[in-house]
Amino acid sequence: MDDRERVHCALFLLRNEARNWWEGAKEGIELENLSWESFKVQFFEKYFSKDVRANKLKEFLELRQGDLTMTEYVRLFERGCLYAPFIAKDVEEKKNHFTRGLQPEIRRDIRMCDGTTFRQMVDKALTAAQDENEIQQGKRAQPPTPRPWKKANFGNHKFKGKKVQSPNPKPVAPTIKPTCSNCGKAHFGICVKDTELCFRCKKLGHKARDCPNAQTRVPGRAFAMTRVLE
Repeated sequence: MDDRERVHCALFLLRNEARNWWEGAKEGIELENLSWESFKVQFFEKYFSKDVRANKLKEFLELRQGDLTMTEYVRLFERGCLYAPFIAKDVEEKKNHFTRGLQPEIRRDIRMCDGTTFRQMVDKALTAAQDENEIQQGKRAQPPTPRPWKKANFGNHKFKGKKVQSPNPKPVAPTIKPTCSNCGKAHFGICVKDTELCFRCKKLGHKARDCPNAQTRVPGRAFAMTRVLE
């Protein structure tokens, strides 16, 4: 396609405001002798100024994937190449610039594989991004592993020289005998009043005086008090 055909194709695509702009701008221009470069200069001066192009170039040079999906990153990178022909036309520099902007995990995988062309590198990056996404989803799907907590025996452990009391201490038997509501006396255990039970061992078949569990009494000593007569 020569310059004349390119110009005619571009003019055919102009719509609305752009069409109105061209109707006024073409006065004094010989359309048959208008080159493609001359047309682009006039069009860019109207709709794509140098400041806009400089900002687009800056955005491309600072482009990083970050939180972008791989598809979004590739789309922005390829669009940005239009504003940096010195990178787009150098195959190795284009591949290096694309790799530098990738996420660290994907950049590591890309550097470990061989990609002879830029398109092959993009395909490998898309595959690596998909694999990384599946790995992250698998990690989120796994329930956390419970930690094997050990039961602490607080009664046997000492901390800083002080014994820690058990959280469930054994009940301590009362030292004061309770008063029985049946016989009115203070004693432990069941009451044997008005029963056939032995008062000593709380069993049937004998009385307290005949209880085989009775302790042997030590005979007492009698002392005679005598009066000394003078």
